[in-house]
Amino acid sequence: MTPWQKYQQDLQTDDFQYDSAQENAVKHLQRLYDDLCAKPVEQPSSFLSRLFSKKVEPKKIKGLYFWGGVGRGKTYLVDTFFDALP
Repeated sequence: MTPWQKYQQDLQTDDFQYDSAQENAVKHLQRLYDDLCAKPVEQPSSFLSRLFSKKVEPKKIKGLYFWGGVGRGKTYLVDTFFDALP
């Protein structure tokens, strides 16, 4: 289950309140999740291929930084994100 799917599921429960800032954060987490899942796994290469091959820098994935007051759901968001990763 992706972070967005988990958030939508949790919104259906009685003890979970909608928060527009939290929804926006989940959208950013979903983008990061999609970027990480789409990144190809680098295969180990031999010494000779590393020596004679041109090094191609992989696309850098932009991370996130959360800040906010107590009780805004930062821990929930990060836990949901890490639980969703394959």
